[in-house]
Amino acid sequence: MMRWRLVIWATLALLLAVGAFSLLLAPSLTDMHRAKVHYAEARENLEAVDLQQKVLENQVTALRTHIDSIELGARREYRLIKPGEKLEILQVQQ
Repeated sequence: MMRWRLVIWATLALLLAVGAFSLLLAPSLTDMHRAKVHYAEARENLEAVDLQQKVLENQVTALRTHIDSIELGARREYRLIKPGEKLEILQVQQ
C-alpha cells in the first residue's frame, strides 16, 4: 500500500513538473517565433535600404564626374556669371 502511494505521488510530481516546464517553455517559444519574424522583416528592410543606397551612390558618382557640365548648364539656365566674367548675349536672326 505504501509503495502505491509513493508511485502515485511520484507520478503526480512528475506531471506537475512537466506541466510547469511546458508553461514556462510555451511563452519562450512564442517569443522566439516573434523574434524570427522580426528578424526577417528587418533583413528585408536592410536589403531595400542597401539597394537604395547603391542607387544614390551611383547618382553621386555621376554628378561628381559631370560637375562641369552640370555647372555650365545651371549657369546658362539661370544666366549666372562668375566675378570677372562677361555676359555675352547672342541674338538669333529669323
